[in-house]
Amino acid sequence: ICSNNPEMLKPYRQKSEHSIAIVCHRGANSLAPENTLEAARLCINQGFQFVEIDVRTSADGEVVVMHDATLDRTTNGSGPINTWSASGIAALDAGSWFSDRAKGVRVPTLSQILELACGRIGVYVEIKQASPDVVLDIVTAHKMLPHCFFWSPDRDALRWLRRQSSEIVLMAPRWMYESVKEAVTDYNAQIIEFDATKDDLSEVSLCKSFYVRSMIFSLSHE
Repeated sequence: ICSNNPEMLKPYRQKSEHSIAIVCHRGANSLAPENTLEAARLCINQGFQFVEIDVRTSADGEVVVMHDATLDRTTNGSGPINTWSASGIAALDAGSWFSDRAKGVRVPTLSQILELACGRIGVYVEIKQASPDVVLDIVTAHKMLPHCFFWSPDRDALRWLRRQSSEIVLMAPRWMYESVKEAVTDYNAQIIEFDATKDDLSEVSLCKSFYVRSMIFSLSHE
């Protein structure tokens, strides 16, 4: 289950058999600024299984964690991320927009998120605008590949990742395909995401026949 409000799923505890993993969309983003170390740390402290992050590339090639293509919404900077240096992005305030007490929170790099997550929580990496080879190198260097899964709106990036290894865990959204089978076979995804507002959730059971996992994505407060 990928939730925008993971804290509402407490006090859920995993069972050894048929356990459900909770994916915290952009971290615990109703309690801390999204896509920050603070939002990820809350997910770890609450015992969730995955934190979802979005990655983009700075002008000088650093992979940073941010959802939007521009800095305007979640920092005191402005303009496209790919026109700013990594040091310039690191100096921005990424918390004041969220609350006064979050003032001074910074935009993390992918490496910083992985360092925090290692041995504590899995990471769902959405590659918004970054070279898949660079992302893969960073994840591998932090020994986090067995604890990550990936998606990107760029299907060529996902196909490239699949060519590197059958062990890399990839996700495919059901709504982008004509059938569950097509979603599975495009790049041999191991996870199929069902959007609770777009997809027929009765198809979740079909995932078992393809030996893949299902993930229900919901922004609902219910």
